[in-house]
Amino acid sequence: MRSSARGLWVFSAMMVTALGCDSEATAPAPDVYFTMTTEEVTVPPGAEKYLCYAQTLDRDLVVDRFVYAQTPSVHHLLLVKNTIPEADGQTECDVLFRTSWVPLFGSGNGDATLDAPADNGHVIPKGTQLLIQLHLLNSTSEAVKTPVSVRMHEAASADVQRVGLFAFGTNAISLPPNQPGSVSNDCTVEKDLDIFAWWPHMHQIGTSLSLLVGPDEASLQEIYRIDPWDFDNQVMVPTTLRIPKGSFTRVTCSYDNPSADTVGFGESSKDEMCFLNTFVSDAAEELDGCVYLEPVGDQPVPPDPAAGVCGEQQANGLGIGASCTKAGGECAAGLTCSMDQGAEAPGFCMKIGGCEVTADCGGDWATCCAPEEAGGLLNICIPEACRPANCYPR
Repeated sequence: MRSSARGLWVFSAMMVTALGCDSEATAPAPDVYFTMTTEEVTVPPGAEKYLCYAQTLDRDLVVDRFVYAQTPSVHHLLLVKNTIPEADGQTECDVLFRTSWVPLFGSGNGDATLDAPADNGHVIPKGTQLLIQLHLLNSTSEAVKTPVSVRMHEAASADVQRVGLFAFGTNAISLPPNQPGSVSNDCTVEKDLDIFAWWPHMHQIGTSLSLLVGPDEASLQEIYRIDPWDFDNQVMVPTTLRIPKGSFTRVTCSYDNPSADTVGFGESSKDEMCFLNTFVSDAAEELDGCVYLEPVGDQPVPPDPAAGVCGEQQANGLGIGASCTKAGGECAAGLTCSMDQGAEAPGFCMKIGGCEVTADCGGDWATCCAPEEAGGLLNICIPEACRPANCYPR
């Protein structure tokens, strides 16, 4: 049996760029909406693409309802908080789900609304970066040009109970070629969970997902199932359910791998995931979960001595390895200073996320590696001279 401690969803200090502490937001008048609208989206006839639109908030928000009206060519969308900020504006993002995204709301091909329970809400401080991911598919013979909007209802009072995300799942995925397969994770929850919405997440070869709950392993009963799993219809489903503290849980994801390759965990369309995200009311922590993170390496891998001494390295063409100080702003766009992530001096510029192999980091002794604390859910670009031995090269 695999059992996971609380808080594993917050993978490591290296991974998470702080989104800010609780703020004293000014309560708006009733029925005030904040609307986030992308740039104009152009989808040629017969085309399919993924776009992301990011916006950094210039004020606090307390949101108790999300509303989306069906928009031509939008196959599904996802609204998230970005724990690793990217450049504001619109970009192509051919990923299915990044582990740095904290889901807030999502919809398939249709209108959608998601309400928090009374006196609960998402507390989103000024400076948070919100991101809309769009899966676009134009099956018509004419190009479609349109912006896409999500409306967020601002709570009448800023004094709300915080809504949180509690995830069930695992990254221990290795699916043999040309056959069905499944993965499971057992876990005992350590607090009462009052769930008001489900958001299951797998990728394209997923077939079903279920959650069993009981007072012990011998008394499990199925409380949630999506079967068949439809990658093209990913929606957040309202519910009302309590899982008592101490309950034994088992999440199971099933797949059918038609390819000649083994499929493992990852963000791209060639990889898979197994997460049942739930939204819970009156949450003590914004991010929590019963998530098993498989270790990413067997033995520590010391940095290559030929890379030199940390603090004496040269920046590469992307700026990785440049010297920096805490809150000094010396790093290039898209990079962060190691000291802003809690590391000690000497400070160096690094990139959190965005690499799969070392070649993605721009060369000149910059290494793509997976921090052990993140359980393989995150890769970073770091100067090899400064790489910890438990950040495993990719």
